[in-house]
Amino acid sequence: MDIYDALRFSVARISNELFSAGSIFSAYSLATTFLIAVCALAYQRKMRRGRANLRAIARAVFDKRILLTRSFAADVNLFVLSVVLMPVVVGALVISTNAVATVVSGALNGLFGARAPIACCDLSIKVFSTVVLFLAYEIGYWVDHYLKHRIPFLWEFHKVHHTAEVLTPVTNFRNHPIDNIFFGYMLATFIGAASGALAWVFGRTTESFTVDGKNILFIFFLWTIGHLQHSQFWIPFRGVLGNIIL
Repeated sequence: MDIYDALRFSVARISNELFSAGSIFSAYSLATTFLIAVCALAYQRKMRRGRANLRAIARAVFDKRILLTRSFAADVNLFVLSVVLMPVVVGALVISTNAVATVVSGALNGLFGARAPIACCDLSIKVFSTVVLFLAYEIGYWVDHYLKHRIPFLWEFHKVHHTAEVLTPVTNFRNHPIDNIFFGYMLATFIGAASGALAWVFGRTTESFTVDGKNILFIFFLWTIGHLQHSQFWIPFRGVLGNIIL
């Protein structure tokens, strides 16, 4: 591969990341997050001061003190590295969700016997599978993060993510490669186990609602509050929601 091929490959990967609806960093999800942030800021300022000053909101959204920091520049560099190289490296090292699903469904068949395929209720099964697989992702995400904050060896890699001096959506890519690989293993394990269990329960491989291969509930989460987790905008959830949505 010469330098021009490498450049074309890099541009293609970044373009796909920015303009694929199912990407975790798509321009569409960023635009939606931007609108939510602006509306939330306007509401907060109106409640505190009786009016919403658009210039003040614009300054808060496009804060030069954040965009000109070395921390933000490092996040951008890590974003490019993560999008161009990490999928190749991590993809080669992490076990696949399908492999885990096959092992789990096979183990359940061996322990409890194979179940007759359920030929009806396709829509209900698809909705149920969508919810179960999203919950599997969320549980895997939580367990991954919990272990990285409790096990010193894992923390040594995960703490790179917490060295950010400012928060922007790009901070989501501030990760050590080993951190990403472990995360990939956790998601493959939890989502694969859930997929295998679903295949055994219904006697066949189930489908879920997806956008570009991503769970539609995950996409909804990403397009609404996902990027706000790594941003300078403080939008707290009260009561029960505060214990569910981070």
